Amino acid sequence: MGVPQITVIVAVHQAEKYLHRCLDSIVNQTFSDWDCILVDDGSTDRSGVICDDYAVRDSRFRVIHQANRGVSITRQVGLDAAKGEYIIFADSDDWVEAEWLEKLHRKIIADNVDMVICDFEHICAEKTAYHKGCGASTDNTDLLAEMVRIGKWGYWGTLWNRLIRRESFSRYQVSFPPDMSFMEDVYVVSKLLTYPIKVSHLPEALYHYDATVNGDSLTKSINDQYYHSIMVYVNSFSPILSSSRFDEAWYQLKKRVKMNLFSSQGQSRYEFKNVYPEINERLIGEFEPSRWCSKNRCIIMCLRGHQRIGFFLYDVLTKLKRHIRWIKR
Repeated sequence: MGVPQITVIVAVHQAEKYLHRCLDSIVNQTFSDWDCILVDDGSTDRSGVICDDYAVRDSRFRVIHQANRGVSITRQVGLDAAKGEYIIFADSDDWVEAEWLEKLHRKIIADNVDMVICDFEHICAEKTAYHKGCGASTDNTDLLAEMVRIGKWGYWGTLWNRLIRRESFSRYQVSFPPDMSFMEDVYVVSKLLTYPIKVSHLPEALYHYDATVNGDSLTKSINDQYYHSIMVYVNSFSPILSSSRFDEAWYQLKKRVKMNLFSSQGQSRYEFKNVYPEINERLIGEFEPSRWCSKNRCIIMCLRGHQRIGFFLYDVLTKLKRHIRWIKR
């Protein structure tokens, strides 16, 4: 086949239980001028075999097998291999509407833009929610301001609801950071939006983000890699996005990192005071009204230079709370 209009990139890792659902929804697209790159990131289950089966049945699928390297590098491998005029990503545990590609392609052509964003459906244990891809404004700065906002990232910086002109990646040398295992999609979208690309919005939920099926997903867990990725993001973009409209978002993200360092074990926790020291005084003021025997009081003590005492008291409080919970059983 010739050069396709759209290349779909799917990073695959330990996805045998739900991979068929994702790939079937791509096969069933009403838009036919696509190819799909499946990057099997060192799966030890049948994911790799399933990928190969689809490639045998449909020549539009291409499979790349590699040793486990993480989602960010895996997505970059797919992007490097892509040939389509436009790029979109899909997660192996999600699925898409049959008109996902057709409607996004029609919109990006009609509006003559570099990125078109659609809405999506978020499926979790409690409920299914409709999420807008962006607000009334598609101005790049407005989109960035919403994306870096605390909570659920305002308007999410995901790649699977964005059809993007492939040339935008190469022209502005935008790539996935290899040292991020979380938020790598937010990083890439943010990087693109710092350049003069044109953006449009398609107000239809064409993607189904399923948060219920993959319990091992990093996006569903909190660990040191998660906070390292936040630091990479903050350190990369806070110098660029330095206007007052971003100040609160940067404070909240920096606070997340510091709180994680405080609660961590080992020598790394002693970095707590010196990581983002510019927010120390605000943290002290915020935690000042707290009870004397609370975690927040221990944090104040550490920020004021008494780290060993503060951490010692926090560890004692933590052990006491665990002991009380054990007694109450």
